[in-house]
Amino acid sequence: MKCCWLCDVVITPENNSKEHIIPQAIGGRKTVSGFICKRCNNKTGAKWDSSLLKFLEFITVFVNPSRTDGKRTPAVNATGDDGLEYLVHPRSIENPLVPVMKHPHVVEKSIGEDRGIIEVTSGSEAETRAILEKMKKRKYPDIDVDEEMANATRTKSYPRLTHNIEFNRNCRKSIVKTALALACSNGVRREDCQYAIDYLQRPNSADYEIVFFGGKQIIPTPKDWHSIFTMQVENRLVSQVSYYNGFHFLIILSQDYVGEFVAMSYAVDPVSGMEIDRGNWLEVFGIDDDDL
Repeated sequence: MKCCWLCDVVITPENNSKEHIIPQAIGGRKTVSGFICKRCNNKTGAKWDSSLLKFLEFITVFVNPSRTDGKRTPAVNATGDDGLEYLVHPRSIENPLVPVMKHPHVVEKSIGEDRGIIEVTSGSEAETRAILEKMKKRKYPDIDVDEEMANATRTKSYPRLTHNIEFNRNCRKSIVKTALALACSNGVRREDCQYAIDYLQRPNSADYEIVFFGGKQIIPTPKDWHSIFTMQVENRLVSQVSYYNGFHFLIILSQDYVGEFVAMSYAVDPVSGMEIDRGNWLEVFGIDDDDL
C-alpha cells in the first residue's frame, strides 16, 4: 500500500498524480507516480514551486526553457534606474533579451494658459505616435504629430535593471520535494526519508537543519542544465539539487539511513529536454562509473 509522502493519505487510482521531479516550468521532464496525491501536488505547486520559480525567473527568461505542455516562459517585471517599469521577455532568435518599457511615460508641463510641453517616453515610435495622436484629438489640436516625430530623440541605450528576488522557506521545501521525488522514482522507501518528510510536514521546521547552499556540483553538467545527485554518505542519505548549473543545494534526506547503498542521478537540458541517466555519464562526459 502506497501513501502520499507529504500527507500520509493512501494513494489510489483516483488521487494519484504525476509529479514533475524538476518543475516543468523550468524545463523538467521526468515525472513520478505514486509519490504524492493530487491535492498535495496542486497545493505544493501553487505555494512551494511557484516561490522557487519566482526566485529563478530572471535566469529562466535568459535560458527560455521548453515545456512539454507547450506553455511559454512569462516575461519578468523589472525596475530601471530611470524609475520606470520594464518587461524582459524570454530570449529567442527574434528577441535578444532587450528590456521593453512596460508603460509609456507621459509628462505634461503647463507654460501658459493655452500652452504646454508634452514629454513622451515609450518603447517604440509607433507607441509614441499613437500617444501624440490621442492627445491631439483629446486636448491639443494644434500638435503637428509628423513634425514632433521627426524631431523626437531616439536612443538604443537601456537602463540598468533591478529585480528583487527572495529565497524563502517555500523555495527550500520545493527543493526538498524534488530530492524526495527522485528518491521515490528510484525505489527508495518512504520511511527511509522520514527526516526530510518531517521537515516538509512541520510548519515550524528549522531550515538550517536540512537545506544548505552547496558549492560545486558533485559531477559537472553542461551549462544551464538541471541535475540531482543522491547518495549514501556513511549513515546519511543526501542529495545535491542544482538548477541551471549555478544554484546548488545540499539536502539531508535521512540521518540514520540503513537501507541498500544508494547512488542515483538525473540531469536534464531545460531547452532540448535531453536527459543523462547513470548509464550515459561515461559516454557523454567520459566519467568513470566509480564516481557515481
